[in-house]
Amino acid sequence: ETGGAQFKVSVGENVVIPKLEAKPGEVINFPRVLFLSHDGKAEVGRPCLDNVKVEGEVLRNFKGRKVLYFRYQRRENYERKKGFRPELLEVKITGINVT
Repeated sequence: ETGGAQFKVSVGENVVIPKLEAKPGEVINFPRVLFLSHDGKAEVGRPCLDNVKVEGEVLRNFKGRKVLYFRYQRRENYERKKGFRPELLEVKITGINVT
């Protein structure tokens, strides 16, 4: 879990997450792990697992595709269309550490 969202990851996988304060090449840790599956066993955190940490290397910072939203009020001649480009971070998962 990071940035208010949950992601299913495995070692060697690239994941796009909401922006964190990190530069390309830095190693970051994700301490909030909610679920772990290994060797045919599953561990579920309540709310998170204390003995598991996920480690990743930042590949790049970038802006995503434009997200549009539309506001409308009927019978009031009121319409507004706006949008933004979310700032994202691409991370390569380098390890899942179980202590």
